[in-house]
Amino acid sequence: MKVLSAHLWEKEKGITHMPISLVLQQACIGRKTIDLVCVCEGKNAGETGITESGYFTEGLTEWFHREGIRLCERKEEEKAAAALYGEITCLEKENRDYTSRKGGKTNLHYWGMFLIEDRAWIFAQGDCKGFLLNHRFQKKNMREILLLQKSESKEWFQVKIQKKIGILLCTGDFCKDWIPEECIEVLLPEGEITEERMGKRLQELWQEQVRKGRSSMAGAIYLRT
Repeated sequence: MKVLSAHLWEKEKGITHMPISLVLQQACIGRKTIDLVCVCEGKNAGETGITESGYFTEGLTEWFHREGIRLCERKEEEKAAAALYGEITCLEKENRDYTSRKGGKTNLHYWGMFLIEDRAWIFAQGDCKGFLLNHRFQKKNMREILLLQKSESKEWFQVKIQKKIGILLCTGDFCKDWIPEECIEVLLPEGEITEERMGKRLQELWQEQVRKGRSSMAGAIYLRT
């Protein structure tokens, strides 16, 4: 299943640090495509927050090329998902150790997906969010993908992904107090869908947020199947 993607990575003018990091990786194995996407934010102040998110997303990217592709080539998708969960657990522990040495506590927030064709494993923690956008009963719909809380405040589950839908991953501040109807009109336009057009639509949504004073920095990934 072909997946189109666009991303947004913006900070307010004058801000020197950016504690938001993104992962957007895709590989083709024969006729099969696999994707790893994640929006991550380190909530600690200054360099600690930057290191938190940057280290986490760097680790996910390295895992994708080191193990994810290899396991999927061997048609061991379930094993790949389990390995990713293990990698996330290790990255979180290393982040906790790092922030502990700095005299604080880890404050890492993320929302991500590991997609193999029409199957997706979702992993999330904190206030980053995921939204599903589609057309149902000749009406545009947008709803948050709500996950069940599990142990250690992590969330992880598998879903089926349909064709011709949109999935938005974003930081919590980016979607704070927004109006879903406005977002749907921006992100589900009529006509041809291209990655360039998707990126421009994300920018439009961001600029509207800034104009209304709702967000000073944001990270988002938009997928269309």
